[in-house]
Amino acid sequence: PKYFYFLLQGLKIESHGNSRHDKFLKEKKIIIPPIDTQKKIVFILEKAEKLKEYRKQSIDLTNDYINSVLLTMFGNPNINNKNWPIVKFKSVAVIKRNTLHPDQFEDNYIYIGLEHIESCTGKFLNKINVRDIELKSSKFYFDEKCLLYGKLRPYLNKVVIPNFKGVCSTDILPIKPIDNVSNRYFLAYLLKQNYFVKKAASVSTGANLPRISPKSIDKFDIYLPPLYLQNKFAEIATGFDSINNYQNQTRYYIDNYFNYIMKSAFAGELC
Repeated sequence: PKYFYFLLQGLKIESHGNSRHDKFLKEKKIIIPPIDTQKKIVFILEKAEKLKEYRKQSIDLTNDYINSVLLTMFGNPNINNKNWPIVKFKSVAVIKRNTLHPDQFEDNYIYIGLEHIESCTGKFLNKINVRDIELKSSKFYFDEKCLLYGKLRPYLNKVVIPNFKGVCSTDILPIKPIDNVSNRYFLAYLLKQNYFVKKAASVSTGANLPRISPKSIDKFDIYLPPLYLQNKFAEIATGFDSINNYQNQTRYYIDNYFNYIMKSAFAGELC
């Protein structure tokens, strides 16, 4: 059964993007080696699968650690157990909705759509240069001083911190911290907390495609620790960003290696 399980995974990868998926599976010829060979292949693939699981666990632990640092330094945003001043979001950051038409894009701009942001992790899934994609409508401009917040279906918790200039879908809000008041790392990790995700979902409008309005975000009550503590948190977070980037890079290589040996196994090349 485990051989068949891996075989189906391999076929799924091979048929990715094939519009006639069912027909592909029905007509695909597969190799069924002797049972001992099947067991050897399963043994190798299980080892490779474990590597994938371990890398995912280490990434999750890194993300959990940063969230723990935030809560340790500043307390629970729901109950404000450290008694920081409570202020409106609009007093600590500005939601920038500066639109650019495609003929205003600079060649080095990166385009970010909602599909390029992973839920909950603060990770970019993809970054596309504006020269490599045909964009016909106006987009929001952002730079390295902003964080990006997905306003469409906010329960998906899509918040990222870019280190480049570009344009984004109008379903993403560029948010710029106010100088000498707030830090974008602090705000980004705060917005990713369950308390704010649930709050954003509760004030969203639209049945099928709920969106949160900038006005609703501006009205959020948030605690405001001293800027020096926010900056200290940012130092820790940026250090762990480097670790996280390395982990995600190795995860990419591990996933590709797993797919390669799986393809080799079912082509009869592994054993």
